[in-house]
Amino acid sequence: TGRAALLLLLAVLLEALVLLTAQSVNVILLLLLFRFFIMTIVVFCTSIPVKILKRIIVKYAGRKIQKYRNIIVIGITGSFGKTTVKEFVSHILSQKYRTLKTPGNTNTDIGVARFILKSDLKNVDVLVIEMGAYRIGEIQKICKMVVPKIGILTSIAEQHLALFGSIENIQNAKYELLRAIPESGYVLTNADNQYCADLLSTLNCKNIETFGTDPEHKPNYLIKDVKASPEHIECEIFYAGSSLQFSAPVRGSHQALNIAPA
Repeated sequence: TGRAALLLLLAVLLEALVLLTAQSVNVILLLLLFRFFIMTIVVFCTSIPVKILKRIIVKYAGRKIQKYRNIIVIGITGSFGKTTVKEFVSHILSQKYRTLKTPGNTNTDIGVARFILKSDLKNVDVLVIEMGAYRIGEIQKICKMVVPKIGILTSIAEQHLALFGSIENIQNAKYELLRAIPESGYVLTNADNQYCADLLSTLNCKNIETFGTDPEHKPNYLIKDVKASPEHIECEIFYAGSSLQFSAPVRGSHQALNIAPA
């Protein structure tokens, strides 16, 4: 990355300066011996202003969005499927509401903050935000900034297991979104995924619903009769005694689980 290249260049320049000005072989030997510590000091010193700047950006983004209390913020997270679900949700809601979504795979706190700061929120009804995490606490930071009223959890799997250490840590990281949803908000998650459904009883939110394909899990939105072709998929979604036939120009039967939350 650009930052890593800059740090390496600074360290090399520092070493070169010492070598050119050193009058003693012992000084040069000490420099070579403590090269690792010099690099550590350079990295530490340059990371401080970066962290401060990041906190300032996140803080100002939070202040900006708090001015638009009428905006309904929808947070979407999951080990997989979150970007696709974000696109489906945004597309469908945009047919009725003025909808804004985070672009591409933007899902970190600093990425979301920069997007908010550069966006015009005056004519926005719904803000759809994708939330990702590589460690516990990152989704919580995004939630404190944007204060979501609706939370969608698509899936929990062993992606990034090396970073989190256990599937339980991944579960806790993803649940940071659902725990941020207020009592009067709305939570939607995947009933077919054990880790998505396990901790629903611990949430403050009272409006909790699920989707899935297995009737044994008793999802609120039951997906049946999924038919996939190279051009599109079809499925039927049952909810509260009624059903809806759905067709979308996407490939793969797995897309039914991405369409259902929308």
